[in-house]
Amino acid sequence: MNRCLTGAAVLLTLVLCQPRIARAADEVNDKDFLIKSFVTGTKEIKLSELAETHSDNPDVKKFAKEVIDDHKRMNETLAERAKNLKIGVVAGAEKETKDAVNTLSKLKSPDFDREYLKMMIEDHQAALDLHERYSKATAADKDLAQFCKEGAEKIRNHLKMAKDLAAKLK
Repeated sequence: MNRCLTGAAVLLTLVLCQPRIARAADEVNDKDFLIKSFVTGTKEIKLSELAETHSDNPDVKKFAKEVIDDHKRMNETLAERAKNLKIGVVAGAEKETKDAVNTLSKLKSPDFDREYLKMMIEDHQAALDLHERYSKATAADKDLAQFCKEGAEKIRNHLKMAKDLAAKLK
């Protein structure tokens, strides 16, 4: 009988702790958000700079230019916040970014355009998810929290534009 109570107590503890464990995995703190957002923005800039030179499609080039302009401004803000939080962020040399640049640089339009837009959809969806998770967390840095809300709107707009362009190219 003692074993049953011990087993039940362990099971009850696991069940009661499970939501707390799941929440902890979903939470994003200021530092994590800042770094992940900066790295993602840098990747999108690099891929979009490639799109400006490799794409033959004027709509894709226009989209790429908007992504570059918006994410450069966003990254400037993030860099300032990083300095205030005493965090050093270096981005652009990540394996994932290098691999994506290498993959795209080997393609020609229209294959390039389709793959670029596919990457933009995936990256912007991940960035939007990050912004939404962070906005639900309790941010210590209120300026960063405001940036997050404003950035989410730009990212949502980029995501819609990328999806619309991808559908147009099919």
